[in-house]
Amino acid sequence: MASTAFITLKLYATELNLFKTTSSDEQSFHRERLTTRIYIFSLMSLLIIVGIVAGSVVRTANEIEYIPSQSKFVYLVKRYPSTLKCPCSKTGIAYETFVNTHANFHQVCSSDFVTQAWIDLVFTKMNTNLSTAYDIKNYLSFFWQVIQDFCHISNTTWISARASFGASYIVSPMAVAEDVIRKQSEEALINHISLAQTTVTRNLLTIRSTISGNKFISALATNFHLTYLPSNSENESFPKMLPREYNNCSCLTNISCPHPLLINNTDHHLVVVPGLIADCLIVDATLSSTFECYYDPTCFALLHNEFITQMKLLSINSNKHFRINMTVEMLLNELMIDEVISKITFDSFYQQCSPAHCSYSYNQRFSPLYIVTTMIGLFGILSFVLRLIIPRILSVILRWPQRNLTSADMLRNEIHSRPRFLVSEDDQIVTIDRPSLITYEKLYDQHSSTIQCPCSQLAVPYGTFSNVTFILHEVCLSDFVSSKWLNYLKLFDPNNVPTWTETDFSRDFQKEIVNETHFDLFYDQCAPATCSYRITKRRNIIVAILLLMSICGGLNRGLQILLPLICKIVFFCIDKWKTRKVVRGK
Repeated sequence: MASTAFITLKLYATELNLFKTTSSDEQSFHRERLTTRIYIFSLMSLLIIVGIVAGSVVRTANEIEYIPSQSKFVYLVKRYPSTLKCPCSKTGIAYETFVNTHANFHQVCSSDFVTQAWIDLVFTKMNTNLSTAYDIKNYLSFFWQVIQDFCHISNTTWISARASFGASYIVSPMAVAEDVIRKQSEEALINHISLAQTTVTRNLLTIRSTISGNKFISALATNFHLTYLPSNSENESFPKMLPREYNNCSCLTNISCPHPLLINNTDHHLVVVPGLIADCLIVDATLSSTFECYYDPTCFALLHNEFITQMKLLSINSNKHFRINMTVEMLLNELMIDEVISKITFDSFYQQCSPAHCSYSYNQRFSPLYIVTTMIGLFGILSFVLRLIIPRILSVILRWPQRNLTSADMLRNEIHSRPRFLVSEDDQIVTIDRPSLITYEKLYDQHSSTIQCPCSQLAVPYGTFSNVTFILHEVCLSDFVSSKWLNYLKLFDPNNVPTWTETDFSRDFQKEIVNETHFDLFYDQCAPATCSYRITKRRNIIVAILLLMSICGGLNRGLQILLPLICKIVFFCIDKWKTRKVVRGK
């Protein structure tokens, strides 16, 4: 049966004639069958070419994922990092909702040296005079009181900075990858800590300058001391405040006179204490000192031989960032913070962001269904054109074998180029290289939802496009703060310094703050190499009608060719089945 069907098909293919005429000439029959074969071969070849062209064209596909889960978002970020856009449900998200921070301070702030029990233990009630001012045991208790205050200031400042950081918002209109959120959060935390450090340093500088400029007399008699000078009358004297002098440096005319701190050893000789500095004021002395002596048991015994068995010294291995020879001022400039630990919970950030949808695009080839539809659509057009030109071309070939076929080739090339027009994609990605600011603003107004202009650098410093200035109080520009006036004040006797009057320091003498932000400067720093945006074009109504007509014509012509063949095969199989049934019945 199979061989019979094959013979029947072969015979049908051999005698197939799609260009029948009224002529009964055998030569005409031969030419018509040859034309039919060329027509079928050309039609199939062109359809195959159309299929190959349609299959090789790459188009941009756009997808939307509604209410994406976090795992789905992470997958999309890894798969489509450059085109993924997931608008957050809210633009600003507070850092405290997904960032947890903790600070480890210098070990001295958690040691026994800053406890009140230790301060009371080392306190000495010796009267301050000229000789005791040079002995560290006279004001060692005050030294640790200052350290205790510095630790307290650092801790409260850190708490304030952490609260300020937590209450601030990360501006993220789009959900971004975890590493980007982590980097932005760490940079924001560093900025808040730096601002707090600057504030403490500035306030401390203001206090030190105020105390030094007003020549406050220290109760420890380290900058001025009281003495009695003889008068003209017998057995009478009058009090006089005289400035201290250290190595020809006077505390009256100099802001600071740092010098090594001395202590009486067991032989009652003055020796230098490593790391500890004396100065006109205990605050300045503390800031210039280090904790070296409190790491070393030998040095500690020199200071506190009676307490050596009761105290735990500082450990060299406990500090991760600080060195043992760093001054207290250097430590205070960093808020005594040895390490900041931040834990960023991306799950919490994503819950706060809560994008309603994610859109992304990717390049892909046309689906097999689209290719088949295109081939069917072009079938009618190609069939019609080939039925017109092939008989004429074949007639020309048979009559003039040597004739140039340039016209036919041009026509075939024109037909071949039409599928490209019909299979072109609707969505287009338009890319503009090195757009200017004017071009960017125009594109943003027209395509704000799809435009993407990645900056050439990840972060742009505020100082490059924002200028913040302030107008100071007029006293800051007056003669009262000039060096000439300050030198004149040095001539006054400290005993005759007038009573200090409260002034307004609440605003740092700032009358007005002016903030000028220039977007053009920011854009220059951003300097995007390209800007791309997506446009969606609807298919032209005329093209749609022509495409529909082509599909109908292709289906019509295809069915005209295939249905007779299919019907013959079906009837042939039915006849064979009936014949076999009759033979078996006999």
